[in-house]
Amino acid sequence: MIIDDAEPRPQRGALLGQLAREDLDLYSLEECQDRIARLEAEIARVRAAMETKSARKSAAEALFNFGSQRHGSRGMTVAGDGADAVPAAALRFTYR
Repeated sequence: MIIDDAEPRPQRGALLGQLAREDLDLYSLEECQDRIARLEAEIARVRAAMETKSARKSAAEALFNFGSQRHGSRGMTVAGDGADAVPAAALRFTYR
């Protein structure tokens, strides 16, 4: 099934650009405080996504041995300090 959209999709970050151009003089003090709380929640969401992506990248690099270390067996574990060791077979990767 082919869907032909009449309007092109907005580019990534376009909504953020619109948000930054909004006239803040129209907002009350309470609305500004609410806006800040919502923006801080969005920042926390983005930071959590970054941490997840970083952990996935580190796991992939360890699994596929992009570093200078060599692993002697296929049953290697992927871990930073050993406390959070994960069997390589248990990893799932999602591509977006």
